[in-house]
Amino acid sequence: MVTNKKEIVYNNIERFAVIVAAGEYRGVKYVCLNQGRHPSCYVMCSQEFLDKHLDKTFNTIDGLHVHGGITYAGMADKLLGLEDYDSPCFGWDYGHAGDWAGYISEEQNLAYGHTKYTTDMLIKDCENAIDQYLAIQEKDTQVTEPNPNLTKDLLFKLGFTPMLNGIDDALRLEGNNDGKKWKIYIDLNTPSWSYVINQNPRRKYEGEITTLDDLKSIIQLFDLPVDLSKF
Repeated sequence: MVTNKKEIVYNNIERFAVIVAAGEYRGVKYVCLNQGRHPSCYVMCSQEFLDKHLDKTFNTIDGLHVHGGITYAGMADKLLGLEDYDSPCFGWDYGHAGDWAGYISEEQNLAYGHTKYTTDMLIKDCENAIDQYLAIQEKDTQVTEPNPNLTKDLLFKLGFTPMLNGIDDALRLEGNNDGKKWKIYIDLNTPSWSYVINQNPRRKYEGEITTLDDLKSIIQLFDLPVDLSKF
């Protein structure tokens, strides 16, 4: 639901702020401001979100892309026109190259090909920013599956067997499927000696394979006939 909806009126008045739209989308509040020379938008968020994701050096939030980039992150009530909003927020403005500017004439803006923004355009941008914000939050709450280091016990469980020469901490998994021979050799003592080879077509990898994710990736890369469901 959107309240206080008004159309944007560009002007050249300093310290000018009028709320042209205040709304809530997917449970997140946002405000669109007419600041005379250009409009701006602000999305309410948690301080925890800013503390975790805001790069204060470059004023960016990884995974969040808004018009012209973020120009403000902090308490909303410190901003002209948002004194009643006691919440952290992030925001952006439309005062960049190619944007309509209230400090020059309409003829000049048209001659330069500047984009003139409407309140509906700002609302759509707010909703897009909220979608990104919620996606980042959802990712924060996801439990990351562990990526354990390879051990002899783990490799045994995955079907690896010791090398015939009895070298300690050296195990292999191999097969011959319709004449297509392949082998995974894992050296836990000297990881750089590990290798994977597929005879048909012949491909070989030499290098460290130290984690379960490394092993999964190499199996997929070489398209080996190994049941990944047990990994």
